[in-house]
Amino acid sequence: MSFDESAVALFHSPFIKDYLHWALCSEGQKALREQRDIKEGRVPRSATDLQVQRRNGEG
Repeated sequence: MSFDESAVALFHSPFIKDYLHWALCSEGQKALREQRDIKEGRVPRSATDLQVQRRNGEG
């Protein structure tokens, strides 16, 4: 399996799909906002980015 095939397989894994669904949902964005000031610096997406990414994730 080449790197590209591995990346594609990982992207389509149930874990990654579930994580992306959570990270882009309102609950996930709220959790990210609450963690904005921690050392790792998680930052929620802008409303425009969320709209585009949620639409792209539906396919």
